[in-house]
Amino acid sequence: MYLHKLFHQFKVLVDEQSFTRASDKLCISQPTLTLNIQRLEEHLCVKLLVRHKKEFLLTHIGENLYKHACLLERNYNQAIQELDYLRKVKRYTVTLFCGYAWTHGKLFNLLDDYLKKHAELKVVLKNVTSDGGQTALMAGLCDIVLGAIPPVEQRKKELNYVAIFNTQFVLFCSASHPFARERFVTHAQLEASDWIMLRHEDRENNPDPYRYPCHTDRIRFEVFSVASAISLTRASDCLIMLPVQLQSEVLRQGLVALKSEFEFQQYETGLMFTDEALLQQHKKDLIDTIISLKLKFSS
Repeated sequence: MYLHKLFHQFKVLVDEQSFTRASDKLCISQPTLTLNIQRLEEHLCVKLLVRHKKEFLLTHIGENLYKHACLLERNYNQAIQELDYLRKVKRYTVTLFCGYAWTHGKLFNLLDDYLKKHAELKVVLKNVTSDGGQTALMAGLCDIVLGAIPPVEQRKKELNYVAIFNTQFVLFCSASHPFARERFVTHAQLEASDWIMLRHEDRENNPDPYRYPCHTDRIRFEVFSVASAISLTRASDCLIMLPVQLQSEVLRQGLVALKSEFEFQQYETGLMFTDEALLQQHKKDLIDTIISLKLKFSS
């Protein structure tokens, strides 16, 4: 910081071509400016300028330092501007990484009052897995994750976890599918079926313990949109697993819910966030709002 100040004073001196004008611009006395230039020369062990009466000439090293001082000031100003921009953006933005049970459930209807209160807020949404959400939180890529709460042994000590509701997957097919007329679908029938797999944007690599473990050779479509997944299921003989929160929407669009020998396990889903999120009021308000509405998410 000390050298940066001296570089700045040297640059202003060269810009103004006068110790008097430079000291006035810097709001310091002329003797102080003269002393600081001498200190800079002593620190660098070079001669930066040659004085002649009230004028001065730059040495070759002085000309070189002036170029670097200009670059340093430009980079400094750019850094301040970018940090100020990021601070303002972060202040009025909340980035949510969510599972489909959240984005296609009751979330936004229940958050209506919160969104009206924070009318200036920009909300960024991305559908990711729970594992991907934890990684993103640790890397500072998002503010809050809404997804499956991992087992205790897989949780990060740096993160906070709050369970909100239980969910599970449900099996669906088209109304024209042969299984739509079956009262019960067997393991053998599931293993012989083609599947549509609704993926998240982070392309989960680990097997999901809450889904039916269909063989990869039987996955005919991989999609990253709920609307596309429903349309493909309606137009094909494939099966699909979707969170129970999507069931009303799926049934309205003509799909049929199936019962099978495979029992889908219930699991907790909720909030994941760092302590840093609690330091900004709009993020803390969102976390508090979701927690306060816990019973409504389950109804």
